[in-house]
Amino acid sequence: MIENNNNRNEELLLAKIGSKEYLNENCWLARNLRIPPAKRCWYCVLTFRNCPIVQYLIPTIIFLFGSLAVLFLIEGEVSKPVLVIILIIVFGYGWFANYSTEKLIKANFQERKLRIELGGEKKSLEIKVAVRTKELKELAVALDQRVKERTKELQKKMEELERFNRLAVGRELKMVGLKEEIKKLKEESENTKKSDK
Repeated sequence: MIENNNNRNEELLLAKIGSKEYLNENCWLARNLRIPPAKRCWYCVLTFRNCPIVQYLIPTIIFLFGSLAVLFLIEGEVSKPVLVIILIIVFGYGWFANYSTEKLIKANFQERKLRIELGGEKKSLEIKVAVRTKELKELAVALDQRVKERTKELQKKMEELERFNRLAVGRELKMVGLKEEIKKLKEESENTKKSDK
């Protein structure tokens, strides 16, 4: 029962996910803004702490400020070309992180959606198998009944044939007996005629 409720809740959630109306209640940023901060957030169900972009963002910020601090400490100032190179690296890393995050979140969404669809298909197949099993059992019972009826019919016919055979054999035996009697009578009659002559 609890599993059915969880599956139903997840189905309802997945029906909303991917649309502009979806709001990830697990993410405090989206919840506080009341809108998804990025398009990828339309597919996300993770908490803010587990968000891949946040996990990329923190090391990026540390790298950026760490690089600037080290350069400032070593040279006393940060030149514009060095700053531009660091910013290019950071923005390149940020673009890669953003691109990877979107792919991960959408793939996670598709995987969950497929898992739920497969669960539904599994239930559908289980129902079909149960129905078909019931039909086959009913068919087996009906066939068993027909076999019993046919066996009874065949037994009756065999009994009739045996009775007919006994009657026919008895008749034939009587006929043979009558023929022998006729033959004896003929012989006696001929013997009597010969003796009368």
